[in-house]
Amino acid sequence: MKKTFFRRPVCLLCLIFLMGIYVFAQKTCKLSEYYVNYNGKTVTVTGVVADRQEKNGVLSVYLHNVSFADSDPSGVIVKLSDTSLARYIRLGSTIEVRGVFMLFDEPRCEGQFDARTYYLIRGYEGQVVRARLLGASNEYDRIKESLRVIRDRSFGILQENMSPEDAGIVAAMTLGDKSGLDPDIKELYQLAGISHILALSGLHIASVGLAVLKLLKRSGLSPKAANIASFSVIGLYAVMTGLSVSTLRAMIMFGLFILSSVIGRSYDLLSAAAVSAILILLENPYYIYDTGFLLSFGAVLGIACVYPILSAVPESIFGPAVGNGRVISAAMKVYNAMCISVSVTIVTLPVVAGSFMQISLFSVLINLIVVPLAGLALFTGFFGMILGHIGIKPAVILKITHYILSLYELLARASTKNNKSLLVIGQPGQAQIITYAIIVIIVVIARNINFFNNGATGKTVDRAGRTFLVNNGNYSNFFQNKITYIIENEKNRRSRRRKNILRSTANILLFLISIVILCVHRRHDIEIRNVDVGQGDCALIWGRNIPTLMIDAGSSDVSKVAKYRVVPVLRANAVNAVDICLISHMDSDHVSAVTEMLEDESSPVVIKRIVITSVAAGSGSDNLSRIIDGADRKHIPVNIISRGDRIDTGNMQLTCISPGTGTIADIGNTKDENDGSMVLRLDHTDPGTGKVFTALFTGDIGSGVEKSIMNDLGPVSYLKVAHHGSRNSSDRDFIRTVSPDIAAISAGVDNSYGHPHRETLNTLEDAGSRIYCTNECGEIILYVDGDSVCVRGFMEDGQNMQ
Repeated sequence: MKKTFFRRPVCLLCLIFLMGIYVFAQKTCKLSEYYVNYNGKTVTVTGVVADRQEKNGVLSVYLHNVSFADSDPSGVIVKLSDTSLARYIRLGSTIEVRGVFMLFDEPRCEGQFDARTYYLIRGYEGQVVRARLLGASNEYDRIKESLRVIRDRSFGILQENMSPEDAGIVAAMTLGDKSGLDPDIKELYQLAGISHILALSGLHIASVGLAVLKLLKRSGLSPKAANIASFSVIGLYAVMTGLSVSTLRAMIMFGLFILSSVIGRSYDLLSAAAVSAILILLENPYYIYDTGFLLSFGAVLGIACVYPILSAVPESIFGPAVGNGRVISAAMKVYNAMCISVSVTIVTLPVVAGSFMQISLFSVLINLIVVPLAGLALFTGFFGMILGHIGIKPAVILKITHYILSLYELLARASTKNNKSLLVIGQPGQAQIITYAIIVIIVVIARNINFFNNGATGKTVDRAGRTFLVNNGNYSNFFQNKITYIIENEKNRRSRRRKNILRSTANILLFLISIVILCVHRRHDIEIRNVDVGQGDCALIWGRNIPTLMIDAGSSDVSKVAKYRVVPVLRANAVNAVDICLISHMDSDHVSAVTEMLEDESSPVVIKRIVITSVAAGSGSDNLSRIIDGADRKHIPVNIISRGDRIDTGNMQLTCISPGTGTIADIGNTKDENDGSMVLRLDHTDPGTGKVFTALFTGDIGSGVEKSIMNDLGPVSYLKVAHHGSRNSSDRDFIRTVSPDIAAISAGVDNSYGHPHRETLNTLEDAGSRIYCTNECGEIILYVDGDSVCVRGFMEDGQNMQ
């Protein structure tokens, strides 16, 4: 009889333990106020070197057991610009440095990477930048340092015999060293859904461990000696590669596999995973929130719990003989390989959705080729490094690795060539994740209960009328002849087949329903996001039955602002296309993200239409040229809008208030390009109540233009304050005329202009406006449903109702 989850006491213990850890870690995984007070101050730090890494001319030193001033021991990452100091900084040594202590960035927008929590989970409270080395001890950990020397030498062998791109990939796969990994290759693999190849995963550790064990047994060692030696090798290999959470899990599970072999017990995958989870979380409970931890153990759960359900579908429909024949047998192998990939995807989907917000529709098919070849890529990579260490040129063997990686890149580029191959699923809510998990757990439990019930034994007879026991159900009647037996047996067989088909269909439908529940995003009547792009502007608008609009997108102090700020907000909300992009004027702090998206051929978000003013069209700026070139290359229409033009989309109207036709010289006596900014009024009418929500977007216009358009305006619900809250805008009469309920200001943290200016804030406060500034609260999020308006800052707790 097959074990069920409930007959594994270690698994139940692990489940209870995980629930307790989740509650405990949630309350304690917070940055100490002590370190917040030291942010930006010069400090002297001492600590023990846990790791070091050279990348882009910077030496990063990871320190544990750190102390500075009167703080408790913790961890920091030290950034040294002199990489030649690496020879003095050995693993296990104690060093002293002096530099500026800086906290890691916390997310300021939806979908943005949370660097602060990522490093806090790993025990690092902050970083010391612009550091200089004051001293280093002579004592160090000789084993760890020797392993690091081997790792660095191995990476050097790869760099000497492969292209930089290939060497970076192989080093990531075999050595856990991602310092040489090309960012474009990493992003390409992520988009194609094969980024797991770039991590030193449990699959890699298991492959190496089993290969070493097999080799040692064939060398003549006794089974016990081979087991102990292979685990020792894997332990040293894991330490050399940095002991990531997935590596640690694989090492513990491999050790349990060895232990079960030594003591003569059977190895159980789920129980081994449960033990490793308990041990890892006992050492660091915060890993319960780590994406790597969740993906690693989710993959094991998918293979152990969901794969048996999917792999049993053909047999339940066609019977046990489904695998007969070479063609059918080959087809079943392909099907089972797909089932493994789908099973892992089903269990890890909430984590993938929360972290990456998109999946490749072709990833399952690509992985049918990628995963089997990964073993060969690992073998040739390892063999090539071994040859290099003993003085033999490994160029020939590493050529095989190169061909495999070239095939990977070819498949990845083919799968991402069309943006439709990427499904942007967005970040699910907590209720969606809980519902999804409940449905998947019900399917798994039902399968185990069914398996248990099928173990009931009853009596029947063979064709000669002899009585014997079977496991097909309870039968109390004895058949007296062959004809009766055959008829009844055929009826039972058909009945079982119908039940199996119904059960398999129900399981698949439940999986599909759970995926739909996880990926569906509720749309409000209208939603506005003022993205925190630093010193710049970007407003995103979408809603129920209205197109997705983007009004400006740029920054003067955040690099790659589209990739790290704008696109994550869109993806987090399951938006993969901007229907209309309206650019107020051509200053870089309003357009740099737009040009970035147009020039990025692999951008997961497409722009369908661009709208500019005649003033911008006649500016002749470099940004205008980049916009036109990018639009032509992607066949995106560019339209001109001017005063009085209107875009109607059902319940929403978008009206251009300024400028009119002509050039900047036609706008009064101004020569300031900012005064040529596009001013837009958005009116959304609720069909149920008839209430109108009005928003005004003012670009960078000054007080002179504000006065000239006052007669065309009235009170508004929402105002995007002009020119980042500059004192030269937001004229008192203008603000009194529009009288905004909500005022949103986009400005960078500690920007050199001092935006928003106190004069502007006073004017808005006098008008009774509720003020939100991106430099204080991050992304500004607004929902409208009927006559209800909800607005909050991304970095603020709770919501403010209007």
